[in-house]
Amino acid sequence: MSLTCFIEKLDNKNAEANRLQTELEALKNAKPAISKAPVSRPTYSEKAASAPKVTAANAPKSSKAAEKKQLEKSRNTKATTRFMVEIPSSRWQVPKPESGKRLRPG
Repeated sequence: MSLTCFIEKLDNKNAEANRLQTELEALKNAKPAISKAPVSRPTYSEKAASAPKVTAANAPKSSKAAEKKQLEKSRNTKATTRFMVEIPSSRWQVPKPESGKRLRPG
């Protein structure tokens, strides 16, 4: 029983393969004729001549180089401790001392 089952499946596969083979041949014959005109493909030297030139000024910088430049710039920056705070005079009024009296902390 197992041998007959195997033979039937093998025959089915062979029939399918033959059907696909004839279909492929029919498609190959039905395909329109392609002209065998030579296709001009650019050579390497032509491609290289037409490529944009990369100079040092506009060369893409790697992220590592950019990071190094940023670190050097930050090391050379001068930091100061002074800062200015502007307080509008309309909100804060400093009392003027009376003549001859000193202001005492509160």
